[in-house]
Amino acid sequence: MPLEIKPNIVVSRCFFEPVRYNGVTTPNPLVDGLKEHANLFPVCPEMEIGLGAPRIPVRLVQSGDSLHMVQLKTELDMTEKISSFGSNFLKGLKDVDGFILKSKSPSCGISGVKVYLSTEKNPPVKKGSGLFSGMVKDAFPLVPIESESRIMEPDIRDSFLRSVFALAELRNAVQEIRKPGDLVEFHTRFKLTLMAFSQKHMRSLGRIVANHERLPLMQVLDRYGTAFRETFSGRITRKNHINVLLHAFGYFSSEITGQEKKRFLSMLERYKNGDVPLALVLEMTRVYISGNGKEYLGGQRYFEPYPEDLLYKK
Repeated sequence: MPLEIKPNIVVSRCFFEPVRYNGVTTPNPLVDGLKEHANLFPVCPEMEIGLGAPRIPVRLVQSGDSLHMVQLKTELDMTEKISSFGSNFLKGLKDVDGFILKSKSPSCGISGVKVYLSTEKNPPVKKGSGLFSGMVKDAFPLVPIESESRIMEPDIRDSFLRSVFALAELRNAVQEIRKPGDLVEFHTRFKLTLMAFSQKHMRSLGRIVANHERLPLMQVLDRYGTAFRETFSGRITRKNHINVLLHAFGYFSSEITGQEKKRFLSMLERYKNGDVPLALVLEMTRVYISGNGKEYLGGQRYFEPYPEDLLYKK
């Protein structure tokens, strides 16, 4: 089932332009690949408040209970400017499905950002989030956010991409759902994906779709949308992937040879041990599904969650 909608993703501008403090670009292969498959919205908070590039670096400084962004050498406090820009920028965002931000940046780093007690040459006292990324987390708690470094790890990349494309598909579906059956169809398409992220949420969403309370459709859609986003704010574990693949295996196991069964289960074991990537297991599963005419499995977004070329970005 081809994907026909592009997710809206906010990305750090330095992935495309020389706006880092040292005036360089920090390209990322996945972000580059997303240009074709997503609507990207670049942002650099430090440039937006007029710091320019190259520029005197800034750092996070802890002062009592407050965190400040202070420019080295000049000692200028940029906290209010960054906060004002961040607030206005985030309020203006509409239908955002994800964020990919620059790691370790005092403004955009989502974790591991060094925090100091002053601008002097002393070691950091702790690590935390950048000022802008912290605002992102507060404003969009259910929207996936990752750094360009973490997203290159296969499992993290897979969960992030599944999430942003699922949220984009939800946005599109909500505009087209006219009757309860439309919602049932959408939910059915995502059952295995929901199972992979959280069986608890999958069951909860199933109850919302069943609508035993006979609520109006728009109210059901509102409840479903919130619960759906909550599901995709997490990450899929390897164990959950294996559970879903074993569940799928039950649909075609009786129609393949004993040798093929052994090969499939052996592949799952190798994936469990980290010896083969998820992509290889999914490809084998898709072959068995297509060869045995399993319509239900063939319609599952789990097996085609995002454009295939993004799976292999390194």
